[in-house]
Amino acid sequence: DAQTGIAEQERPLRPLRTTGTYAVVRHPLLIGTLAVFWCWHVVSMGRALFALTFTLYALWAVPREERALEACYGDEYRAYMGRVGRWWPRRRRAT
Repeated sequence: DAQTGIAEQERPLRPLRTTGTYAVVRHPLLIGTLAVFWCWHVVSMGRALFALTFTLYALWAVPREERALEACYGDEYRAYMGRVGRWWPRRRRAT
C-alpha cells in the first residue's frame, strides 16, 4: 500500500499489545521520551531545540505509524484507537 508502506498480505508477527501502559495511552514510550526531553531543556538552548525538533517529528510520524498499524491489525486496532487516547489518557465512563 502506497500510503502505509505495508503490503496487504502482511499480517502482524505478534498480537497487538493493549495492556499495561498501552491501556492508558497508545504511545507510552514516546510520551515518556518527550517528557524527559522537555524537562531536560532547562539546561541549555540546544537541548530545548532538540526537544522541539523531536516533538515536531513525533507529530509528523505518529499518524503515519498509526495508519500502518491500522492496515496491519485492522478492526482490532481501530477498536483500540476508540478506547485509548493517542497522547493523553481518556476519561473512563462510570459503569
